[in-house]
Amino acid sequence: MVRVSFQKDILVRKDNQNIQEHHAVFADSTFFKVFTAHMITGDPLKALNEPNSIVIDETTALKYFNSTDIVGKTLQIDNADNCKITGVIKDFPRQSHFHFHFIRPLREGYGGAEDDWLTNGIHSYILVASGADKSFVQGKVDETIDNYLSKQLEGMFHASFRDLKVRGDHFRYHLMPLTDIHLHSDKTFEFEANGNVSYIYIFSVVAIFILMIACVNFMNLSTARSANRAREVGIRKVAGSTRGDLIIQFLAESVLMSYISLLLALLLAVLLLPLFNQIAGKQMQVSTLFSSGLLPALIALVFAVGCVAGSYPAFYLSSFRPIQVLKDDRGSVASGFRSSWLRSSLVIFQFSISIVLIIGTIVIYSQLDYIRSRKIGFSREQVLVLHNTNNLGMQIRSLWSRSVFRHSRRR
Repeated sequence: MVRVSFQKDILVRKDNQNIQEHHAVFADSTFFKVFTAHMITGDPLKALNEPNSIVIDETTALKYFNSTDIVGKTLQIDNADNCKITGVIKDFPRQSHFHFHFIRPLREGYGGAEDDWLTNGIHSYILVASGADKSFVQGKVDETIDNYLSKQLEGMFHASFRDLKVRGDHFRYHLMPLTDIHLHSDKTFEFEANGNVSYIYIFSVVAIFILMIACVNFMNLSTARSANRAREVGIRKVAGSTRGDLIIQFLAESVLMSYISLLLALLLAVLLLPLFNQIAGKQMQVSTLFSSGLLPALIALVFAVGCVAGSYPAFYLSSFRPIQVLKDDRGSVASGFRSSWLRSSLVIFQFSISIVLIIGTIVIYSQLDYIRSRKIGFSREQVLVLHNTNNLGMQIRSLWSRSVFRHSRRR
């Protein structure tokens, strides 16, 4: 297991200037036993054992030293601590739920308070064996809490842990799989902003609706061309083709068209991905589209879509009788389809979904426009945000008095 605590923004000395850096943390020496962070230089088993040691990532090493072979050199942190660099690691993957640039020993951030069980500023990660029972591990965690944390709670509230539970008070630690943090964690003090699984569900439903519209549209267009292919069906049946052969043929055409559409869609996605990342503020990579998990799922999905979209045209066209279609001079086959209740139902279904999506788009746009244009009581263009003013100490009073004085003079 490893404990990780987020450190406030730090000042790193470079030449004659202090550079403000983010994503600095304190961590136990077991950090590199729990997480598979690739270390370029240094010993991962000893990197955080020494006092005043620090591990930095590759980007930071190149930024301050133009090299990754820098083990043994020092960085001055917050104009006070001279930290010895004991390791350089590869940058964390973009898909990680944290991206640390500086890692220092946890004992230097908490000192004697690192055994305080009531401290809620520490993230604890537990590495369990493959196939471990979550409920069993949770039971062990609860047992540990009852043994250690309960003593400190009793000293603080002057009541037993059992009495607190009876009153409805609780202090719990819940296990959460690492892969669930980004979309399912709503806890405060996360290392980075998380996503929201609700958005995934909403976009998935919208995508399914759009896909259903496309399938229905394909059915309507295919069966609308039934008059042109009716004679083909009649001739094939006269030549010996069975209805099953024709169904397979029409389904194969639909599936083949779906796969051609997939290739075009992947090509467009690759070409437009940089523009999408720029507009949406994301960092998606092309390799994600061709990952071992996504690509087989896309192939299976396209096959299913092709079968669903081509099912009705295949069964409808293959049901034509040869003598009926070969003698059809007045277009009775096509007119019969136009009056089909199923076709009318498909058209109504298609337009209904389209109208729902359009209304939803208008409502969402109106809400966003309202948020942007609503008066919030101050001018956004006249706001100055100062970060880490706690580093100013008592000088914050001088800064505040000067800013108020200048503001009053402007009035």
